[in-house]
Amino acid sequence: MNASVSNAVAADELVLDLLLWSRFFSPLVDDGDRGQIFTALGLGDFSTVADDYWGTFHVGLQTPVCLLLHAAQNLDGGDMREDMVRLMEHLQLDWADAPLPPDHAAVVLELLAIAHRDEEPVLQRELRSRWLQPWAAQTGNLPEDSPWQMVMKRLAEDLANTAGAPAA
Repeated sequence: MNASVSNAVAADELVLDLLLWSRFFSPLVDDGDRGQIFTALGLGDFSTVADDYWGTFHVGLQTPVCLLLHAAQNLDGGDMREDMVRLMEHLQLDWADAPLPPDHAAVVLELLAIAHRDEEPVLQRELRSRWLQPWAAQTGNLPEDSPWQMVMKRLAEDLANTAGAPAA
């Protein structure tokens, strides 16, 4: 396999992994699909942590891992949502009927995948460094023995790997 084909395959795998992460964190995905995503990402057997998933990421006033990136980073929600909507417009995406807020981790991960596919290095860098990497590093509310520590660490590694990856 020549280098350009190898780079293209690696880039496609990267975009796929980002989309898998996006779906993993989405409350719109059922647990059966989430289990398949968990396995595809090489994270193990989702059934062993499924009961804890919703309480860690979605249900409760202050979940250990907040999926609204503005709240997780103590930033103004309106400003971040406005930034994300402008970014979506730049990528020619329609946000009018979207079921999740634009600053939800699942949405921002998908935007990173699209920015990578569309060869938008500045958008990739900003999404990664301003929003996703700081969020993925915030595991202080998780118990040390929590399986979600490993999951968030793996996400942080995958995000770091996107920095030097070729475009899709």
